Amino acid sequence: MIGVGLIFANKRIALIGNGSQAQRIKLILKKFDLEPDFIFKSRIRRSDKGITDDFDKVCSCNIIFICSPNKTHFHYLKSLIGERYIFCEKPPVQSQKEINILKKLDNGKIHYNFNLRYSELSNSISIAKDLNFGDLISASISISHGLASKQDYENSWRANLSLCPKGVFEIVSIHAIDLIGHHFNIAKIDFNEISNRSGLGNGYDTSNTMIKLNNGGYVNIFSTYFGPNFFHWTFVFENGILIADQTGITMRGPRDVFDRKGYFKLPPIIKQQSINTDEDYEQSLRKSISVFLNTARAGGKFDPQDRNLSLFSNSLISK
Repeated sequence: MIGVGLIFANKRIALIGNGSQAQRIKLILKKFDLEPDFIFKSRIRRSDKGITDDFDKVCSCNIIFICSPNKTHFHYLKSLIGERYIFCEKPPVQSQKEINILKKLDNGKIHYNFNLRYSELSNSISIAKDLNFGDLISASISISHGLASKQDYENSWRANLSLCPKGVFEIVSIHAIDLIGHHFNIAKIDFNEISNRSGLGNGYDTSNTMIKLNNGGYVNIFSTYFGPNFFHWTFVFENGILIADQTGITMRGPRDVFDRKGYFKLPPIIKQQSINTDEDYEQSLRKSISVFLNTARAGGKFDPQDRNLSLFSNSLISK
């Protein structure tokens, strides 16, 4: 993909939003020898250098990245769907009504960025299936970091109920929900509780969710902006275990392993790898952007199964 900028020489690129995710995307585009022709914000401050509030400039572009606050996504999607290729951050929209409208409008040229699908964790879940681990019985997922303890959090869109109605649930938990849906069949969200533990802003910084699978298994998801940096995923299958955290990914199996007395014991390690979660996130985001750019370059359409899953994941948090 390096040097792809030459391929896109006749294309114009716009970035909507200029927050932390937009900064990550700009860095990745730079590695592809690309940069936005325009960076758009609806409201510009004096400190916003090189930013435009002229939406006509966005409309003149062929490639659009939407990284604005979640509640604005539907407005921009509805305004821009057509011949343009659109990379939209998750969640695409906020309500079931908007999802139904988007299903009718989606022309196959929108890529919804659920980039955990491209992570090493996702690869490991696929390997577990190849190793005949069997059905997933239970999973426990914890994602935590102290964003809500930072001085600027209270005034950010993440802490604003009107801009982000479900807070950390729609920003962080949705990634886990989508990854589970990518590999397993979700029946429904059986329980969900969102709360504000920090007392900052009026948004939700903590979420506890329980998903029921079609096979009767359950997945618990905890996410917070008000805890120590912590990343831990445990999957218990019928015939094996998969554990992932900041230190790496470990897979153990099979189930029927016994000690000298005939008692069950911890299964041996089948596969183990070290990972850096920050690097893996950057790589998975880069792969997601690559899929988007390659499809745009070819003038093709995105996989309808992937699109349907994205909107299904969106629907699970919109009920």
